[in-house]
Amino acid sequence: MSEERYSKMARIGRVLIITNQVYHKPHAGSNSKECNEKTTRPHDIAREDGEVNELLEKFKELGFTDIDGGTNNFVYKDQTKAQMVALLETVAKQDFSQDYCFICVIISYGKDGVITCVPMNENDSMKNPSVGMLLPLAELQNCLKGEKCKSLLAKPKIFMLQLDKVPEGQKAGGPPSAPPTARLVKIPREADFLTYTCDMNNLSYYYGINAWIEGLEKYVLKPQREEPKGEPMEIQRLLTRMTNIFKSKYEKETMTVEYPCVTSLLTKQVFLTKTPPA
Repeated sequence: MSEERYSKMARIGRVLIITNQVYHKPHAGSNSKECNEKTTRPHDIAREDGEVNELLEKFKELGFTDIDGGTNNFVYKDQTKAQMVALLETVAKQDFSQDYCFICVIISYGKDGVITCVPMNENDSMKNPSVGMLLPLAELQNCLKGEKCKSLLAKPKIFMLQLDKVPEGQKAGGPPSAPPTARLVKIPREADFLTYTCDMNNLSYYYGINAWIEGLEKYVLKPQREEPKGEPMEIQRLLTRMTNIFKSKYEKETMTVEYPCVTSLLTKQVFLTKTPPA
């Protein structure tokens, strides 16, 4: 990657947070059959909500605004595939001419870059997932291609994912069948994307969000609080530190975990420099 930096802007940017937690047909309609399965993703929803709010406060301190630029709607919960795509299409319609970057945080079931969204149809569930519940991250990222969002062209588009594998107990009984296949979508090479993914694999506790909070506090916010001209850590180094934090939390509990995966198409260095609120 080049030593050149992305140009500073008047505002640091906008952030969107999506948390998919409740999967027992919240969108199936009032005429759907009574659903006996109560599928929720985190072991403790209230705890995760608290962590998400803490993460959001870090972004706000940096000067990030919501995707609508002032409505204070940062967090969207329990989204179907169509709703998630619609959110990114809304992002693409915004004017980012004064923004430095865009960050999207997604916390959901999923694996290997494919997000398992909440069910929309009556017959969809975690026991019977359909292609309509599976959303490749690249499909979301394609909403921000240059011609669809010209004001984000050549600017950092950062996606941070914490994806938990669907528990084996949620799958239907009987002989295993081939899982539904989501349509593959290639990320445009010119798009200046960065993706940081934590695959959780049904662990007893998720430390991805905690690592993001600690990393932002220690390596991004603290240097800028202590010195008027203090500089945050460059984002590639920052993600390495976040991975070390993530790893150490599980090592303390003698648990084995996959290391977070970084996929970068950035062409310049990224610094999350604090800007005044819009």
